[in-house]
Formats: sequence, structure tokens, C-alpha cells
Amino acid sequence: MRICAALLVLLAFVQSPAHAEGHSIDLGLVSQGAPDIALVASSLLASDPSFATDLAAEEAELEDALDGLDLLPFASVGVTFRF
Repeated sequence: MRICAALLVLLAFVQSPAHAEGHSIDLGLVSQGAPDIALVASSLLASDPSFATDLAAEEAELEDALDGLDLLPFASVGVTFRF
């Protein structure tokens, strides 16, 4: 079993007047760590050494490209109604 945790930094604004409706806005950043990439081939080419080398190079290129995505933006907008 894998336990995952994420850090969330949140700025919230809630407007709930005496009227029947209210509004809320949440903005923040979520830190989940850098993504892990695993490319696996299951076709006839999977046993080809040249293909395996190309697949490993593509995996390394994807990991480098996505390395900066450890902080993701978070936004939520809400409307509430009281009855």
C-alpha cells in the first residue's frame, strides 16, 4: 500500500451576506512532488534492443520536461444558496 500526501497552500475569500446567496473563491498551490514516468512496451517491438534504447531515452526526456511540475495551481469558485 502506497501512502501519498500533498501540501496545499490556500487563500480563501468567502462572501456570505444576510441574503440567500453567497460566493467563495479559493486559490492556492498544491505540491505533490515531481511526477514519475514509466514507459512500458508490450508489442512485438518490446524485445528489440534499439526500440528499448529509444523508449528509455523518451522516458528520460519526459522526466526532464515534467520535472518543474511539482507545484500545481489550484482554483475553486463556489456559489451558495440558503433556503
